[in-house]
Amino acid sequence: MGADAAAAMQARLRADLKQAMQSRATLDTRVIRALIAAIDNAQAITIDLDGAASAMRAFGDSSGEVPRRPLSAEDLRALLMREAGEREAAALDLKDLGRPEDANRLLAEAAIVRRYAALPG
Repeated sequence: MGADAAAAMQARLRADLKQAMQSRATLDTRVIRALIAAIDNAQAITIDLDGAASAMRAFGDSSGEVPRRPLSAEDLRALLMREAGEREAAALDLKDLGRPEDANRLLAEAAIVRRYAALPG
């Protein structure tokens, strides 16, 4: 993956999402959608609106459009490892609460995330 590893990863995730949806793999579909959203959130740029919560713009005004923040391969890998780690931590909590089925589901989700984190970059 090059300077903007996120673009390459999102292209792969979208292709994998289509395949997962076609094969009705609900766990994969849910995880891939969450990863796409996590990458989108990481690429978001904060816009200074001078303290205002929002700004009114005329229809078609593109002044609010800004390029997304590029993510390096290291940034993307760190994001994916954080996503996997959060799922694994939640799984431990669920096991302690006597909910092994939910814990196992989260561990399966973490394994899917780690599969993407292990892709060559």
